[in-house]
Formats: sequence, structure tokens, C-alpha cells
Amino acid sequence: MKTKAIALLCAVCCLIGMTSVTTALADASPVIRTYSISLDMYAGGFMEAGVSVTCDEQASTVGFTTFVIEELRNGSWVVVASKASNLKSDAYSNYDSLTYTGTPGVSYRARATVKVVYQGTTEWRYPQTASKAARA
Repeated sequence: MKTKAIALLCAVCCLIGMTSVTTALADASPVIRTYSISLDMYAGGFMEAGVSVTCDEQASTVGFTTFVIEELRNGSWVVVASKASNLKSDAYSNYDSLTYTGTPGVSYRARATVKVVYQGTTEWRYPQTASKAARA
């Protein structure tokens, strides 16, 4: 039954022209509520990655220092798109996105380094998506 439900969900995503991979994590942190990273695939090899972090308390710094889309080439991950650091001051959350047009059939993933500074303590998280093939 579970396999049929997953197959149906995949079929629906393909019909609407998009597939998505998202990793969202709750944390045992005193301040980080959640952080997530996603990679949405569209027709023609176009893809969009998103990274977000949400805090329970206002932090002095919230955001990411690394945000990339990587392509699998000969068994190794190679950065094909990246974005400069995005750190907000005195904030509860931060979100950013990154786009890239890849080669249909080739595998891609998104990866980030999330940074939160709260009351002088720095917390780091390293979310990454599962790999996903670009769509034709």
C-alpha cells in the first residue's frame, strides 16, 4: 500500500511538471526550530534550490555561509552553481533560493551550511538533499 501511494505521488508530480526533494529537520537546539533545503526539478533541466532556517528566539545572526547546487560527474560531486553568504542580523528566520539549468538525465543535489549565532554561541547545520535527475 505504501509503495502504491509513493508511486501515485511521483506520478502526480511528473504530471504537473515538477519533482521535488526536500530535507527538513527539527533540532535539539535551544534556538533553532527547523532548517531545511529543497531541490525542485522542472522541465528542460531547470531547477530551483531553497534553504531556510527558523529560530524560536531572535538570534544575532541567522542564515547560511555556503549554498550550492552540485552535479554528479564520474562519481564525484562538482559545484555548478553557488550563492554568496546570506546572513541576517537580529532575525528569527532566513530563506534564499538558487536556480540552475542542468542537463536532463544527470543527477544533481543541493547543499548548504546553516549558521545561527544566539547569545554568543554559534550553531552550524549541514543540510543536503538526496540526488535527483534533471528532467527533459
